[in-house]
Amino acid sequence: RSCVGFEDDLALWHAAVRDAPDSAFARQALGEQLVDRGHTSEGAAELERAAALSPDPAFQHAVTST
Repeated sequence: RSCVGFEDDLALWHAAVRDAPDSAFARQALGEQLVDRGHTSEGAAELERAAALSPDPAFQHAVTST
């Protein structure tokens, strides 16, 4: 399944992070896509960035527990 205007979900979230680098949501989604595709260390780094960007402790816990 692909997103309209993007090759796939990974391309969508790469573009979202490029356009909104301070978005915890976009970084979380990109991190999850990377992990799902086997890019574990790169995905974990994005998830850590997402946690660092969010002031919400519950979000931080959820992201780093993935």
